[in-house]
Amino acid sequence: MKNGNIIDYNETDLGRTTGEQLHNLWKLIDKQTKKYHITDIVAENIFNDKNETTYSKLSKYQGIIQLYAYAHNIRLEIKEYLPTQWKRTLLSKPYATKTEVLSYIKRNVDTNVTSDNVADAIAIALTWYKRKYIQQRR
Repeated sequence: MKNGNIIDYNETDLGRTTGEQLHNLWKLIDKQTKKYHITDIVAENIFNDKNETTYSKLSKYQGIIQLYAYAHNIRLEIKEYLPTQWKRTLLSKPYATKTEVLSYIKRNVDTNVTSDNVADAIAIALTWYKRKYIQQRR
């Protein structure tokens, strides 16, 4: 994101093994950081929602993001937005469906997003931007 505009997004398979996934995540962050001269990273906080396997995987990913940011002197913000919070911020509808979020992203961002996961990630980034920059100007 630059000046409130989404400049790139993707969803990628990081690999089969944990080691391969963590290594590929590091490489992906490194590639994007160098390509776009990234100085700040905003990451969604993780929470344990009954699925221990997913929580374990996400906590390792977050550790890689934190380590990369620290190693490269990049400012890192970890935000805890519940789905109802970011949906309310963007759609004024805290219980919006995945389809409604995807429609919102397609209408308001110049993208051809088809993935629910990517749409959610973009929505969270837009929520961070809106709360940090737009609402503080009022």
